[in-house]
Amino acid sequence: MTQVGEVVAQSFGRFEFSAFFGGNSRLKESTRQFFRLRYPVRERPRLRILAETFTVIDTSESGLLFFSSALPKFDLDLEVSGQLVFQDGQRIKIRGKVVRRNKNHYAMALEDGIPLTKMMAEHLALLAKYPSNRIRKSE
Repeated sequence: MTQVGEVVAQSFGRFEFSAFFGGNSRLKESTRQFFRLRYPVRERPRLRILAETFTVIDTSESGLLFFSSALPKFDLDLEVSGQLVFQDGQRIKIRGKVVRRNKNHYAMALEDGIPLTKMMAEHLALLAKYPSNRIRKSE
């Protein structure tokens, strides 16, 4: 099986538990307030901003991380609005600000955020589609 990246991360208080393709897992201290869902490459949502489309790496209720392989480059504190398009076809209008940039990866803090119901539906859909990547109790 090809390793395509991290499937899901779940927060337990100050700890975040992440399951990866390939059976690896880790427990690390986290200060995150919201559940973060990292998508396998083939399942990644798209972010549409004007006429451009960008690949979303992960989402949370309050933000997202996206990738831009070419121009435009996004400056910090730039206000951005667009549409988040999920693999199931659902579209959510988003508005927020670029809060972090690392090479071609951009973190965005969202004003209204992604509904918890959508985050949970995405999480459950990934678990159903990739059952061999579920976390085993023995790990």
